[in-house]
Amino acid sequence: MKPVIGRTLAYVLATVFGISLTLSFAPSHAWWFTPYCLASLFILLIGSRPSHAAALGMCFGMGWFGAGFWWVFTGLYAYSDAGLPASAALTFALLLYLSIFPALAAMLISILQRVQTASWPQNAFAALAAAAAWTLCEWLRGTLFGGLPWLATGYAHSNGPLAGFAPLIGVYGLCFLNASAAALLQQCLSALNMPMQRRAKQLAAPATMLVCLLGCGQLLLQVGWTEDTGRKMTVRLIQGNQPQQEKFSIGGLENAVTTYVSFAAASPAHLTVLPETAFPMTWNSMPENVRQTFQTIADERATAILIGTALASDQSSRTKLPDTNSAIVLSPHAQSEKTSYRYDKEHLLPFGEYLPVGAQWLGPILNLHFSALRAGGSNQKILTLPQGKLALSICYEDLFDMALARKANDAEAQLNISNFAWFAHSFAPEQHLQVAQMRALEAGRWFMQVSNTGMTAVIDNHGAIQDILPKNRTDALDAEIVLRDGATPFMRYGNTPILLLSLCAVLIGGLRRYRQL
Repeated sequence: MKPVIGRTLAYVLATVFGISLTLSFAPSHAWWFTPYCLASLFILLIGSRPSHAAALGMCFGMGWFGAGFWWVFTGLYAYSDAGLPASAALTFALLLYLSIFPALAAMLISILQRVQTASWPQNAFAALAAAAAWTLCEWLRGTLFGGLPWLATGYAHSNGPLAGFAPLIGVYGLCFLNASAAALLQQCLSALNMPMQRRAKQLAAPATMLVCLLGCGQLLLQVGWTEDTGRKMTVRLIQGNQPQQEKFSIGGLENAVTTYVSFAAASPAHLTVLPETAFPMTWNSMPENVRQTFQTIADERATAILIGTALASDQSSRTKLPDTNSAIVLSPHAQSEKTSYRYDKEHLLPFGEYLPVGAQWLGPILNLHFSALRAGGSNQKILTLPQGKLALSICYEDLFDMALARKANDAEAQLNISNFAWFAHSFAPEQHLQVAQMRALEAGRWFMQVSNTGMTAVIDNHGAIQDILPKNRTDALDAEIVLRDGATPFMRYGNTPILLLSLCAVLIGGLRRYRQL
């Protein structure tokens, strides 16, 4: 098969389709655009040599991540000492690294597509193999070197009919289904160029499979995979809206204390939650009167107060630099001492909260606050309150599907605290909320998200947003969440089934290709 168009135009179109892919994600939520953009890439790969296909995948990735991750540059430039050239260079290096994975997927797909596909069974397997190659590379991006799975194509379907499959196969399963739909759509579009007498026959099977796929997903959305415990918990989620550029000043600290004390003092809830790093210093460095004020509120209002804060390992020291990005709970004195709690962030943000091995030379260039933290352990206990049990995560930790599924096994709801003031005027908060919807679907449990500048929201076990605060507004969200237990199929089996299926499909496709040589 020959390439459909010239190379230069193909590179331009691949970049355009990659940029267009970001419309699939929040805040646009145009989930149907995801298979369309991916199908367009698959069409460009027809007849391409592996090297040309890899270049097309790289262009697609640079468009995809460039349009979806542009806010990384603004965060670096505005809140580090990197300056314009260094911020641009570091952002470009990140985009280049992320684009390696769609390039690898495109190269694999071009190799597998070279198998002749004259009949429908062969076409069906070609679609399966293409989806498998794409899924494996997306999973690899989210896992290798700690992983950065932001903007995985499965997340675009948090609000679409394919979301019904999330409790069964998780976000990477949705990546697989999305890529399968793209491959089927590619075959439908290719059939339009066939003679009339062959067109209907070639269109029928892939079109029918697409309709069935969407229909099954819609039906699965109605299934309750977990059980209602019959208990509820009231929460107050405080969105302090503290500007990042003012946060580390004396005035910023005073404003934060005033805001959070005011909203916490009026809390009617079992649990009152402040966002990640609510205050610009370690909790043990906070003035004693401020710490006592919050404890008094917890006592008088009979509310447990969860505070996102940096902590030093020596809690008796008021001068030591922070070691961990953590959350602590101030329990009412009337409650059992067992309700006191500390959680340390397990998955730290590379180049933000720590510098990977070999990258220490970037420390003086970036000069970020809290950039030498250590990770918490993977066996930390969940938050247990008299009213129920919560699985806690901090900021981008909720991107790690298996870690949150493991925590959810012992919990009845999920809670994430974050601070997106670094990127307050971007789409990052909306994209993060879409990730939270996926975690709610996978675990079949309600999910609360508390963020400094937004998005602060409550999501039910079907991934539907029940209540939300407008972004960049100082306010508190009072809600009642339903506690649930039991395990979804994804919680039991994780990514193993979809990864094994994908690996087998790629290996069989590679063997078929080898036999044709």
